[in-house]
Amino acid sequence: MINYNISGDRYAAKSLKLKINVHNPGHGNDAIDRFSELAEVLLEKALGAEISGDLKSVIQSGQNASGTIGNKTVSVSRENWPNHGSDGFTLSFEIYSA
Repeated sequence: MINYNISGDRYAAKSLKLKINVHNPGHGNDAIDRFSELAEVLLEKALGAEISGDLKSVIQSGQNASGTIGNKTVSVSRENWPNHGSDGFTLSFEIYSA
């Protein structure tokens, strides 16, 4: 399941975040592909920007990275589950006010 969260105040969104929990990384390629597609759509709709090949690679590989587009920060973060038998993790994609 992919979660989508918006936070902010009554005037504006301050953060847009996608998050996925991958329980079995060996079989999670389809889920990561879909997550990457949704991150691409979110970036395009929110900022009018196309996703770069580098950012796609970061998402696909589950690396931690961040950068700026205009006055917004775009980040990808991975949190490994240390006590999970099959090396599960949470992957997040966030666009927020810098």
